[in-house]
Amino acid sequence: MEDEPVARMIETAMSAYTIKLPQPTAIPEADLERLDLPVLAILAGNSVMHDTSKAAKVAERVSKNGAVVVYPEASHAVGPRRRTGSPRK
Repeated sequence: MEDEPVARMIETAMSAYTIKLPQPTAIPEADLERLDLPVLAILAGNSVMHDTSKAAKVAERVSKNGAVVVYPEASHAVGPRRRTGSPRK
């Protein structure tokens, strides 16, 4: 592992990383319902950070002017560079 720069970086981060800020909390549904602008909720089907099905249901329920897209095979690190799977609308 010493000869692999990425592995060294990951090992260093895992041994030295500490959370400085508190974990974010869920935005109350009442606050979400007050949003008066278009919303696009992109959710990862394999996220370890949230229950995708529950999050999608909440987003669909509270969004007056929005869309919910779930990428079933994506992890929490959904990003613009690599599309994983096909979206489920």
